[in-house]
Amino acid sequence: MMKLMNIDLIPYKKCCGCELCATICPQEIIEMKADDAGFLYPQIINKDKCANCGRCLSCCPIKSENIPDKIESRISELYFWVRNEKELLSSSSGGLASHLYRTLLADGAYIVGVEYTADYTGAQYAISKDFSKVEKFKGSKYVQARKHRIYQEIKQVLSRGNKVLFIGLPCEVAALKMYTDSDNLYTCELICHGPTSSDVFSSYIAYLEKRSGSRVVYYTSRFKNLHWKPVCSLTVYSDGTKQVQEFAATELGKAFQIVKRYSCYNCAYKNGVTLSDLTIGDFHAANLSRGEYNRNGVSICLVNTAKGEFLIEKLADDEVVIGVADHFAAMANRALVESLPKLPGRERFIRIMKRDGIDVACHDMFIRLVLKSRRYPYRVKLMLRKLLRKIWFS
Repeated sequence: MMKLMNIDLIPYKKCCGCELCATICPQEIIEMKADDAGFLYPQIINKDKCANCGRCLSCCPIKSENIPDKIESRISELYFWVRNEKELLSSSSGGLASHLYRTLLADGAYIVGVEYTADYTGAQYAISKDFSKVEKFKGSKYVQARKHRIYQEIKQVLSRGNKVLFIGLPCEVAALKMYTDSDNLYTCELICHGPTSSDVFSSYIAYLEKRSGSRVVYYTSRFKNLHWKPVCSLTVYSDGTKQVQEFAATELGKAFQIVKRYSCYNCAYKNGVTLSDLTIGDFHAANLSRGEYNRNGVSICLVNTAKGEFLIEKLADDEVVIGVADHFAAMANRALVESLPKLPGRERFIRIMKRDGIDVACHDMFIRLVLKSRRYPYRVKLMLRKLLRKIWFS
């Protein structure tokens, strides 16, 4: 019997959803199908047409021989923010990604990033050299983005001799490097907490629209209401109404913590395991006394390669504040070092959300946490459950 050499060999709970196998299959028989939570997984739709060529398997960034060795020492660890207040306030943290966009666009490069879909039911990768389009890439999306034909488009742009900057999640950078590489390809990975699914995000938008009676025309999870912290979301409705909320207190913020992809609970690309030129994110442990802190946002930037060093040298000018970060503060971002644990109740939350909506799922989670934290008699628990339900939906 012929040895199986296709993507079915990758365990379900290890698949990171990069979609590269579906892109690379010469028979075009691999499609991405959603599981119960809304995360996409590859499925061979016609096994009779599978040539067992092994291409889908050989390019998988989760395959053990494709995972790179850990970087023992970064070239540098930096803190960063832009001086332009408007640009800083419109960025998730210190404006590093935004300044990278601007600098490379001025050099004629193409930028690859994530934007929300037009109907705000999910997110997707896009490539552009138009600044107005690239502006949509700003801000953390917290939802796993569709790739569609992004790998092919990047390869085509590179083949014409153009520079490309790709900003995405670590596993997606690795997938891109498995597909194509070039001296003109620059990669920047985000410190990743693990995205939630498009089903979670679309359920949240549907809940907002039902509650308000108006369509969502703009949404961001990283709105600087007063300053960088606390992290707030901004929703704009078609009737002109604007709503600002602390993100962690929203239904999406709660669901983001509990509904993640299975592979994210044991991520292969943590603690220096990377194929990216730069690693960037929030510098939460920035030290005010060392001059590292700006109340409107600070980015941490880990330089991993000579190409990453070249990018940072291009950014160093009078428009930015950049300095050497304290190593222990830089490593204090937990998501940089290790996977976040799976929280209890994930499957129950998904089941209730699909049946009754994200608000009901969050309410159920809240009640269970409250009742679990105290030892109440059974009848008292019933009374508390009714009371909490009344308060929640009032």
